Amino acid sequence: MDFKTLFVIGIVLVASCSSTNVDFSKLKCQGQTPPAHGKLDCKDEPNSQKVKCELMCDAGYDVKYLAAENYVCNDDGTWTVVPSFADTKWPDCVIYG
Repeated sequence: MDFKTLFVIGIVLVASCSSTNVDFSKLKCQGQTPPAHGKLDCKDEPNSQKVKCELMCDAGYDVKYLAAENYVCNDDGTWTVVPSFADTKWPDCVIYG
């Protein structure tokens, strides 16, 4: 399955699935649903209780609007983003093209 990963400087195609996904329902940070036609690829941060996530769209889909490079679920249950000026609400993915 092909996925697209969005970075602030551009879109990079990634030709593999991640097997290190964190169960979204078990994250301390709640209040948002997974993106339509995509997923968050989340990994535990080493030596921290934070979880860092990247938005990935399914093949043939692209982000509805420019997203943050990373979404971070902090140990206090709040979302922060990198870069910090981006919106903490991630976009859905829409048909590309």
